[in-house]
Order: sequence, then C-alpha cells, then structure tokens
Amino acid sequence: MALRILGVIPARYHSKRFPGKILFEIKGKPLIQWVYEGAKRSRLIDRLIIATDDDRIAECARGFGAEVFISRRRHKCGSERVAEAAAELNYAIVVNIQGDEYSIHPETVRAAVNAVKSDTKAWCGTVAFPLKNVSDIKNADLVKVVVDKHKNALYFSRSTIPHDAENKTGRTQYFGHIGVYAFRNKYLQKFAGLKQMPLEKAEKLEQLRILEHGGKIIVAITKIKTISINRRTDIRTLSKY
Repeated sequence: MALRILGVIPARYHSKRFPGKILFEIKGKPLIQWVYEGAKRSRLIDRLIIATDDDRIAECARGFGAEVFISRRRHKCGSERVAEAAAELNYAIVVNIQGDEYSIHPETVRAAVNAVKSDTKAWCGTVAFPLKNVSDIKNADLVKVVVDKHKNALYFSRSTIPHDAENKTGRTQYFGHIGVYAFRNKYLQKFAGLKQMPLEKAEKLEQLRILEHGGKIIVAITKIKTISINRRTDIRTLSKY
C-alpha cells in the first residue's frame, strides 16, 4: 500500500528580514500563491494545506482556492506549525514546504520524499544542490549543508561550510539547502515536542533540533536550484530566473 502524503506550507506574516513577504506580489501573484501552485504540481502529494495564524494570509489563500488550517500563534518554527496541522490527520509522510520557496519544483518534493523513504530510521528527508558561485557560498541567507558518504546530514549552517583551510574553493564541494522537509509523521510529532537546543537558537535553523537530539536527516542532491525569498533585495534575482 502506498504511503499517504500530506503537504503543508507554514506561513507567517511577521518575518524579521522581510515583514509581510508571504503576501508580497510577484509578477501578479502573492508569494504564497507561487509556492502553493509549485507544490500543487507534485503528484506525490495527496492533500495540500496552508497553515497560518494570520487572517490576512488565510483570506488570501482561500481566495486562490487553497485549503487553510488556522494554527496557534506561539510556534518557534515552521515545522512546529506543520506538526500541529498534521497531528490529527492520518498521513504517514508530511512534507513541510517553506512559504518563501518561490520556485519550488515537483522534483524537489519527490527527492525529499524518496530520501525519507530510503531509510526507516530517518526523521526526514530534505534536498540540497551544488553551489558554484562564491557569492552564493558566502551568502548567509543561503543555508549550507555538509553530508557524509551516505548522504546523512552532518550539519547545516548560514556560515561557509566546509571551511576551506587551504583557500582552494574550486576544489571544495558546497551544497545549498532547499527548504523542503519530508517527515515521517511520527517523527514530526516527536520533533514538535522537543525543546530547542543551543545550535538551533544560534543559527536560527530548525532542522538542527533534529541533529542535536540525535535524529537522522537524509539529504538528496539535485541539480535543480530554487529561489528563496528572504529579503526585498531577493526580488531582483527573479529577473534572471
């Protein structure tokens, strides 16, 4: 029997770096609609929900036909909001698609789902892509990930990792992380009940909570680069996409 898959887009209004970005209009549509329509193209997802605590986002989402879940306000991260939305629903796998992933691709969702399916001990699967440009490698808004030979995540950081001790950047492989997490629902609910740890707080990266508590994340490597909207200045990059 095929595992049933729920997709949830956590959406909050008060982003520190770009307040209200989720409703910012890009090429005639709000950002949240771009993310929703991109995720909707994935044939793996049986049901797709936008989870928010904000009436403005809920009204906007319903306006373009999305199913909306009204969550509590006090969540420390998007995955906690996703866990609340999925708690009473009978889905084996829950895909957290972050609300700022403007150019999310169906194959990215597929890669994350296949990653978590590949290892029953994995809490979640996620996706990364090779970084080539020095500006991307040094960009603190573009999260980097290092993996072992089995594609288990070792660490995520806004800093440049791995550190190139001999300054031979061309020989060092860097990977940029994409904000999609395919969780086994039982581990998602466990995640939501765990306390934040020092590294998660320092980096402001929720996935580090899994690693700090001894959990396992499988990283699929894709050639598909996505655009994440973190600041107003990121809008300029869309003309190149």
